[in-house]
Amino acid sequence: MKGTVDTKLQANKAVEIASSVDGVRDVIDIDLKVKDSSSVITDSLITAKVKGKITNLNISKKIEKGYDLHIETTNQVVHIFGEVGKLEDINTIVKVAKDVKNVKDVKTNIKVKN
Repeated sequence: MKGTVDTKLQANKAVEIASSVDGVRDVIDIDLKVKDSSSVITDSLITAKVKGKITNLNISKKIEKGYDLHIETTNQVVHIFGEVGKLEDINTIVKVAKDVKNVKDVKTNIKVKN
């Protein structure tokens, strides 16, 4: 595999998908790169704050319980992956993530549980 992705989760998912193809014996990922962060500490703090805000949404019953999300931040861009209980929860989560100080953008790949 060759290319650059935004997060470690995306890299893992690419390898997982490639490995699941029938007949593939090995996936060589030496040339698969994850974007470097120029602000690791800031990114870590942003991730922690976004996770806290999402937990608060759950505690205050503003989103359905049982959500399953993974959050990563690279260069102040928050990436949120996973599943939520209802479609409205996605917009609520994105809004609180964008309100966190120093967040430049929020990208999601969130699905609604069946």
